[in-house]
Formats: sequence, C-alpha cells, structure tokens
Amino acid sequence: MSQDWNQVAAKTHGLPTLPAVLLKILAAANDPRSSALELANCLTLDPALAGRVLSLVNSAYTGLAQPVSTLQHAAALLGAGTIRSMAFSASLGVILPPTVKRTSFRRDQFWRHSLAAALAARSMARTSGAADPEEAYMAALLHDIGKLLFDLQAHASFARAVRVARQMRRPLWHVEREFLGLDHGAAGGMLLEHWGLPHALKDAVRRHHSPVSTSRCPPLIALVRAANSLSLSLQIGDSGDHSAASLEPWVADQLGLTPPLLKAVEYELLDPTSGVEAVSKMLSL
Repeated sequence: MSQDWNQVAAKTHGLPTLPAVLLKILAAANDPRSSALELANCLTLDPALAGRVLSLVNSAYTGLAQPVSTLQHAAALLGAGTIRSMAFSASLGVILPPTVKRTSFRRDQFWRHSLAAALAARSMARTSGAADPEEAYMAALLHDIGKLLFDLQAHASFARAVRVARQMRRPLWHVEREFLGLDHGAAGGMLLEHWGLPHALKDAVRRHHSPVSTSRCPPLIALVRAANSLSLSLQIGDSGDHSAASLEPWVADQLGLTPPLLKAVEYELLDPTSGVEAVSKMLSL
C-alpha cells in the first residue's frame, strides 16, 4: 500500500460522512423493533430528502396504481427496506457530489452505472429468490463506492490508475492494487465499516472482485457480480472500468439467470419511464 494511502486510511475523520437523517433511517431500517411508520417519521426530519423520496414513490419506478401523498402511507405500502433504498438513492449527490476537478472519472456517470447495477440486482433477486431484493439493491448501489473514496482521498493516483486501465484494457481493480495498494472493493468495505452498515453489505462490497469458491459464494456477492457485469455490458454510465465485461457462467447457474431472464432485466433497465435514465433524472444524477 502506498504511503499516501496509508496516511489517508488512518484518518477516519477525513472519510465522507452520512447525513444525520440518513443515519437515523438506516438505524431504523436495521432495527427489527422499528416500524415502517417510524422510518417515515425519521425521513420527515429532512424536508428536501423527503420530497425527493416522495417523488420517487409516485413515479413509474414503483408502479403504484394510486398517488401517495404522505411518506407514512408510502412506508406502509412499500415497506421499510424499499424506503431505505430510496432514501439512500436520493442522498447520493449529497454524500459524494459531482466531480469538481477535470478528470477521466465522472461521478455523474459513475452513479448511473451504480444505479443500473442496483436496479438489475433487485430484479434478479426477486426472480431468483436468492436474497432480499432491497438488500441486493443496496449492495449493488454501493459496490463501487471505494472508487469515489479513491477519487476523493487519493485523486492523482486514482486518476493515473483509471488512465492506465483504459489504455491497457485491464480491469481497473488490478491496476488499483498496483497504484494504491488495494482495490476499490477493499476501500469500499472500509467506508461502509466507517458508516456502520450491516456486515452482509460490507462483505458484498469488499469481495465483489475477490476470488470465491463457486460452491460456497454468498448469494449477495453473486448478485452484485451479475448486476455489475450486466451494467458494464450495456454501457450504462461509466464506472471507470473499460475492460471486457462478461457474466461468469457459474454466477448465472447459481442464480438461474437464463438468457430470457437476462433480456427481461435489460428491458427493465432501458425502460424510458422506469429505467435507469428516468430514475437518474428524478435523482438529479
């Protein structure tokens, strides 16, 4: 690991923090004693965030038949997990805002890639029954968050890694290890640890590029790998990784991802009313 990154990693006070309201929402969503109503009440503490979430609730994104006028009603209809996912999605620009410096790594395009992976992971989880769909959404939404940490805390080294990976058509995570001493999965796991997120999410983020036993791979990791591959192959957004993307056969087998099922997920992501571009616009990404 480079000396610069050692110094950055040691200073956790320099890591991005979550808004206080979002921390309350995450705590409520992860507490089995909390109700969806309590989570909605937490959300009302931030009127701007509450408004963005309510806009998402009333869009084609959720498919609700009738408009919803209150977060309490939305939480009762959709459940705590979905409201948590929406709140996190609606907070992305606040947690890590768009790129300020001119760079080959654009955060707005990065979030489009991440959002595509999140929507794909949720759809695959619903079809396969392999994991909770909202947990799959969160894991895929945050799977590359370590890249943003690199861009924020080790900008020059990360920018070089992105350029070299693109020029040599090598996986970015390989080059990150050479330039930064660790890959974005490990860095993302560290950030999620700092945020106090559940172990399953941290593990999926940390290990989504790591070698795994195909017979014992946790379903959440398999879903993230599949969703990431699909987002890359459809070239939705730009994660900074331009190496060839292909779905690993063992992942497809484990999750039962047949060609017709994958095509259906593609249609969902590209749907002009509820797909990635529509949701990105609602979130101002």
